Amino acid sequence: MAPARGRLGWTGLLLMALQLGQPALAQTETRTWSGTGQILSGHGQGATVQLIVETGGGRIWTQSGPALNAPFSGGHTSVNSGDGTWQIQAQGDQLFITFYRGEQIIRWQLRPTSAAPSPSTPTDVSTGAPEESTALPVQELVIPVLSLPTNP
Repeated sequence: MAPARGRLGWTGLLLMALQLGQPALAQTETRTWSGTGQILSGHGQGATVQLIVETGGGRIWTQSGPALNAPFSGGHTSVNSGDGTWQIQAQGDQLFITFYRGEQIIRWQLRPTSAAPSPSTPTDVSTGAPEESTALPVQELVIPVLSLPTNP
């Protein structure tokens, strides 16, 4: 009997770990970023140019400017597209993007302009003022598996 309870205990813990990890995976909101950049060299040097990109679901793509549609999970990445080479770096609440097309180099600093709708802020009934949010951090449960009982 004890081994069966042990397996159920491990199974229960593993299922719980998977369920706790699901909300973090589900947070794939689409975010729109925009900003003005400058042509640093090449054709149009010194001019300013606008760029709008969207991120979400592990991808980044342009809504304006040169075509880009590539995997992106934050951090720093370099992507070759048909139009040129993109270097993308997420830093805090900003995206720094440098685009190389032949001798032309364009650099942008983008900020978020929108995100997927979030739930409305609750209101304190007694005062009519918005309640203070006490969001809890998302935590990941990691359970080391040393050995599982086997059936003979």
